[in-house]
Amino acid sequence: MTGLYFSVKDNELTTCATDAHKLTKCVISLDESYEELSAIIPARALSVLRKLAEDEMLQCVIDDRYFKCNIDEVTTLQCILIDAKYPNFDAVIPVQHTKTITVDRQELINSLKRIQIFANSNSNRVIFNASREDGVKLSSQDLDYNRSAEEDLSCVYDNQPIEIAFNAQFMGQMLQSMDYEEVHILMTDQKKPALIVPVEQTQGIDAIALLMPVLIG
Repeated sequence: MTGLYFSVKDNELTTCATDAHKLTKCVISLDESYEELSAIIPARALSVLRKLAEDEMLQCVIDDRYFKCNIDEVTTLQCILIDAKYPNFDAVIPVQHTKTITVDRQELINSLKRIQIFANSNSNRVIFNASREDGVKLSSQDLDYNRSAEEDLSCVYDNQPIEIAFNAQFMGQMLQSMDYEEVHILMTDQKKPALIVPVEQTQGIDAIALLMPVLIG
């Protein structure tokens, strides 16, 4: 889905963006209640909006067909909404997990950048080996060029060992979009989706990211 789902109900604003591999959802508490509405805003329009107004308060209007945003006295962004039914994203978000890795977000980003260099360029697969004795070991391999790498990453993990792989580029993008010191990686097994959530949520904001694992072998 090449658009952002935008929904207001009572005093909550919910946004969601997803594709076949990853999903992000954010629920924001509003100061007052608004009329219920939902829309799908094109991703390209939001990319332009982000460049034009990074940290400014914006006034946005949504009707049955258009999204309009007044950026300043002379600049207005307007686009046609996507006419489609958004997938039921809540149905794919796991409500239970059995394993949790707690790690410094920036340290994980830096480690992924280093390890990804040695991964296969098609899969960008990085394997996480977590155990209570050794923390987590990140590794990658590219058989086409006969190269590999591994790196130990400091973390908190107290459970049975697990080996799970992710697309390093996708995970890096999701971590870069967050602004938190530490994150939890919530998992069940190597085939089910993992969640990335901040250890401490910002008051009034509930943010989660879902990432599908990559097959090992």
